Amino acid sequence: MIFSGGGQGGGQGGGQGGGQGGGQGGGQGGGQGGGQGGGQSHAGGSYGPQLSYAIASTHDGVGGPWDLRADPGYSAARPRPGPADLDYREAPGRIGMLASAIRSAISVAPAGVGSAIVTSGNATLLKISRPADGVDLSPQLDFVRAYSDLRGDRTGEILEQTGDLASFFGAALMLDRGGRRRSLELLAAVQLATIDIEQQVKHLTWLHRPIDLDARIMPIIQTPDHSAYPSGHATEAFALATVLHRLASEGPEGPLAGIAASAIPFRIAHRIAVNRTVAGVHYPIDSMAGAMLGCAIGDAIFAMTEGEGVGAVSMSVADAGGMPVDADFTRTGLADRLEAAAAAEPVADVPDYLVAAWKRARGEWAVSEHEDVGQ
Repeated sequence: MIFSGGGQGGGQGGGQGGGQGGGQGGGQGGGQGGGQGGGQSHAGGSYGPQLSYAIASTHDGVGGPWDLRADPGYSAARPRPGPADLDYREAPGRIGMLASAIRSAISVAPAGVGSAIVTSGNATLLKISRPADGVDLSPQLDFVRAYSDLRGDRTGEILEQTGDLASFFGAALMLDRGGRRRSLELLAAVQLATIDIEQQVKHLTWLHRPIDLDARIMPIIQTPDHSAYPSGHATEAFALATVLHRLASEGPEGPLAGIAASAIPFRIAHRIAVNRTVAGVHYPIDSMAGAMLGCAIGDAIFAMTEGEGVGAVSMSVADAGGMPVDADFTRTGLADRLEAAAAAEPVADVPDYLVAAWKRARGEWAVSEHEDVGQ
């Protein structure tokens, strides 16, 4: 269900997300296409012409002649859903609606040449600028070259992560379709919305890929056709990590506290981001920018659903207050940049069903005071 497209959705996502990887595109399509094509499976079997013909034959056999005005018949009407209720939709439809609500509450706009501003309501989430024209990126290429020595160890991770981020978080945090089904649906929606947001930021802050600057990089996966900056994988991984950490800590701990404490979701997100540099498709500065964008998106979603505000952060390279061009991407460096957040401002209002979805997901992580978690 989560982060992998199937059937109609997989096809749609393969086209939409091809630049980012067939798997990620499939994940996007799984929610969007599945939502559009939902309801095509019958109660006991998949959709197909043979079943349709069989049902038509049954209709002819049992329906008989009838007059709606004379005989209202047997009613099977469903109850009308309330504003916060999405349970009448199948999972792909719910995911698509949640993603749409998140995406509608976050805006991306140009902020000068090579810069973008990400906002929600009255809150500025992130101001981001690419390295200025003429900045020497050779120190970043040095990191890409050095990280390539890890390819033998990490190729398995890199290949799986082209299309699946959830399994790596789920391996540590017991994400399943039983007790944490609502959390999985929320996370799928978070990733879908994040993909749309990051693609707009990438377009406004376009930066050459490592292979554009030196053919000897020879990435071990196909280089996507969109901007290197910010890293989409880093953005999605840190958005997911932020939401997961908020859920697992039952709310009070934001990304800064989680990163400072080396919480496992952020360690996983960091490794996912670094693996893209190992693969040869991203610089460390891409991962730093993506991580900041992902944390900002994740915390904005928390604020939308809990009625809190968020503080703005900024990301630039090689200018006053920016990330040095010779710096690597580290969790410590990320925490330092998040610590400079401005005063919190209110974010956009969101539909009742997104607030309800967050609360239901949060309820899957609550531990009763009478529960012995050591058993």
